[in-house]
Amino acid sequence: MIYDHERILGWQGKKPRTENISIEQHAHWIVDELDIIPTRTYDPFEIEEEDKKELRAVHLPYWAPRTCVAKWAKRVPFPEKMQESGIAYVGNYLHNAGSHFLPDFPGLFQIGFKGYHAKAQRLLKGLDPNDPEAIDKKDFYEGLVAVLEAIKKLGERYAEGAAQKAQAEKNLVRKQELEEASAMLSRVPWNPPTTFYEGLQAVWFVQLLLSIDGTGPSNSLGRFDQYMYPLYRSDVEAGRLNEDLAREMLEEFYIKLTNIVDVTPTQLAINGRGYFRFQQLDVGGVDRNGNDASNNVSYLAIQAMREVHTTSPSVSLLLHPKTPDNLLYEAVMLAAMGMGHPSFFNCETLWQQLMGRAAGLNGPSKYSFEQIREYGAYIGCVEPGVQGMQYGHTDSAMLNMCAVMSLG
Repeated sequence: MIYDHERILGWQGKKPRTENISIEQHAHWIVDELDIIPTRTYDPFEIEEEDKKELRAVHLPYWAPRTCVAKWAKRVPFPEKMQESGIAYVGNYLHNAGSHFLPDFPGLFQIGFKGYHAKAQRLLKGLDPNDPEAIDKKDFYEGLVAVLEAIKKLGERYAEGAAQKAQAEKNLVRKQELEEASAMLSRVPWNPPTTFYEGLQAVWFVQLLLSIDGTGPSNSLGRFDQYMYPLYRSDVEAGRLNEDLAREMLEEFYIKLTNIVDVTPTQLAINGRGYFRFQQLDVGGVDRNGNDASNNVSYLAIQAMREVHTTSPSVSLLLHPKTPDNLLYEAVMLAAMGMGHPSFFNCETLWQQLMGRAAGLNGPSKYSFEQIREYGAYIGCVEPGVQGMQYGHTDSAMLNMCAVMSLG
């Protein structure tokens, strides 16, 4: 599906603001709420009758007793009290295939999905057939290869679709846009992006692919201005890009991100109403040597939100003693608009949190201080992470220790 005027292509469904559900994770609650989802007061979703029939006849009867939550409920005492009364909540771990993490955009920008495909094939060929542990690894690497080849195919389909629309397009400006989009999607995200436009397309493709996979919320963008700035700078130096066009592209990018929505059970929709996916986008901060890392993209990311007024992404400013006054002024001007953007985060607090992250009860973090300063960012609402170096998913497993006494 390619709509008129859009230049960043791709949708996670056949319409904007469509969401996919991991049926193997969510069937246990969908089976009871299928009819009320379209009419409920908060966060309703339209479901076509044909889809309802297929869900009832095929998918829900099979998956409802097999989801992680259904299996968990069989193994814990008082599952209703544990999960529903607030004694314990492990929703994100049980409901979603994965969420609350920072994709490795810096790594993707270096090698593209093509590089990961080559790595998976190399690891697959290097397995020892006599090693019992190689059996699971073989399944995993073969799965990676299949997924990566599907990503390549999806990009090629959009490239072909844009080319077909370009042939039929009468407006010469739009025809050129479609031809450029077709050429771009024949390269990215399979190959590393080489322009600002390609970088935005590659990041968007990752976010929509995670949505297609049905994963949970808070898959964030990390230090966006750091990995996007080299592309911006090279485009400007080559005369391909100026600030106005870059800001316009960012605004379209924000509109696309706002179309990724979250399907939740009715009770959760009541308590946490809104379709947000909590996609953090951080700007500012310092480099690995402690110097201010802000750049032109930092300013453009904030300015774009001031103009486009979208709910996503959650733009954030990483503050430190060397934050430029001009950048802080731009952020304050955005905050004054009352939209909830940006969040203001203290870099030193983030670093202190990450020094103990993934370290166990004792001992230091496995990350160097240079890595923490360069890749440390916030996830969702709000967790510390090191982009490209960990699988986060820290939210949930919430225990109300006082309520445990009620089990007696």
